[in-house]
Amino acid sequence: AGDSFTYGDELIEPEKNRFSKLVCDHFNAVEINRSRKSAGNDEIFLQCIEGLIEKPDICVIQLSDLVRITIAGKEISSFKTLKPRSENKDLETKIAKYLFQPSVNNMSAWYRLTKYKLVLVDDFLRSNNIKMVYCPRRDLDFYLNDDGLSLDIKRNFLDTEIRKIILNNKMPGGHPNEIGHELIAKEIIKKISVQRFSINFYQPI
Repeated sequence: AGDSFTYGDELIEPEKNRFSKLVCDHFNAVEINRSRKSAGNDEIFLQCIEGLIEKPDICVIQLSDLVRITIAGKEISSFKTLKPRSENKDLETKIAKYLFQPSVNNMSAWYRLTKYKLVLVDDFLRSNNIKMVYCPRRDLDFYLNDDGLSLDIKRNFLDTEIRKIILNNKMPGGHPNEIGHELIAKEIIKKISVQRFSINFYQPI
């Protein structure tokens, strides 16, 4: 589950070279990639839950930017993502300004909103005996420095946020190039290989 990074945007053959496929190839597993370009964390969490119908063993969740928010589109199962500077259409611009203006500079507020949902999704996956790995594009310190998140959750985060992993391996649009995807896959494989997952529930925050 994820946004354009997980989708493999800007790659010539994303279905072959994106990090989710590389990880699955390493473990001889079937790839289930439910990502969408520009997806916010609300939608990414939903992607993960909906993916349970496929009965996965491991769920890799690539967390998007904190200040992305998802709204439902006119068509069934369609979504739109807004940012503080959304300039797509008049209505979307008004919605974005209404939602973001009071706290556009208050990153901690957006982080708390994501954190509460993350805990719920983590408990849901754990209750279904599914292992998880969290791969934030950025803002890793918000998660790791939060005393309200259990150590069990923090252990499932990559040690480095994606923007630093791909620092010198990006496409013109900022997405990982093939080497960048290989580096991300390497970090995920390492996390899956060494991590001992617990199925205990977390204490409420």
